[in-house]
Amino acid sequence: MAAILAGTGLVICALAKLPLALWPGTQILILSTALFFGLLASLVGMAFQKPQTGILLIGVLVVFYMPSLAFSKFTVTNFLLPVYSIANLFSGGDNSDRDWSGWPEIFGLSVPPVLLSLALQFALEIFLWRAAVRKTANPCQPLLLRWEAIAIFALLIVSQHALVWNTWHGAFGLSNNHSYQNGVEDDTLLAVTHCGTILIGVMILAFASPLPERVRLEALRAGGGNLRMIFSRSAVSLALALAAVASIASLTQFIFSFSDEGTVWAVAAANLFIFFLMFPLLLEFCRLRFKRRALGFVALWLFVLCLLPFVLGGVFSNSALAKISFLAPGAVAVSDSAADLNFLAGVTFAHIGVVVLLFLAWREQWKRLLAKTSAVPPVQN
Repeated sequence: MAAILAGTGLVICALAKLPLALWPGTQILILSTALFFGLLASLVGMAFQKPQTGILLIGVLVVFYMPSLAFSKFTVTNFLLPVYSIANLFSGGDNSDRDWSGWPEIFGLSVPPVLLSLALQFALEIFLWRAAVRKTANPCQPLLLRWEAIAIFALLIVSQHALVWNTWHGAFGLSNNHSYQNGVEDDTLLAVTHCGTILIGVMILAFASPLPERVRLEALRAGGGNLRMIFSRSAVSLALALAAVASIASLTQFIFSFSDEGTVWAVAAANLFIFFLMFPLLLEFCRLRFKRRALGFVALWLFVLCLLPFVLGGVFSNSALAKISFLAPGAVAVSDSAADLNFLAGVTFAHIGVVVLLFLAWREQWKRLLAKTSAVPPVQN
């Protein structure tokens, strides 16, 4: 497809008498994007082995991609799928539409958009290629190694915060840095970044979470098992690492306003830790308890914990109900300067209670599985 588009692009440049230099720039982006999404599609097929799952994943990505178009040069998705880079090529340096022209900035340093797109895609393609080769050689291997999952997450999240850093210059929340972009209040941009961080983290945790049977086999080979081994193998420890990376990245927006807005950052960081812990605990509990029906129960509980409060808040016209969602405290804290931080902190403590209960249920399910494992003679090498 990239080769066909290359020939078509050359014909268009000739017929429309466009600058010939426009052709190699667009074709490099098309080729790089084809390789990136081709590798991603291969990994999705290896992981799920069901065509409908890939279609569903593409649909979810498209839905969540649409809000990023409102912040043209401030979201990393506009450079991974190089919409902004290609639009900037065709603008020809025309600054009449400043939202779709000009160079993006990485922590205040201007970078050519085409170069940024190619760098991000190339860096991720290295990890995707490693995963594809490993999965092809041994289908039982995990899709992502832990350090790879952390590296991919850090690359995406740090790049995202680097793109928006120039909006507040590390002084988020101060009145003299308050402005508007595209008619949308700047604070909304950090809320979108916060929600995008949760989405990317959940996707990585879903891919990196091992199946209980694989952990059980490792326990059998070791002649038994304990909760410390389970914790080191499960995605719960990975969730802590991802939450730490996301919290440190978001701290860059508060470096020069921490004394005034440190509580806002603390609520947002706590929300990241709680959500990232909740998801793998829920996923592994449902896998242990419900086996093949696990994904259905995960979807049900995510609806109850995350989406149902928004539905109830809309039905009863009560914003307090919407704020009890597991998605709400961090996003509200960074998007509403008049938010009641004490109420959000109380909701956060309530969420910690839910996570503790979920951890106890998760531990009990693992204890039952380990009890069955210890009753089986160890596997001889």
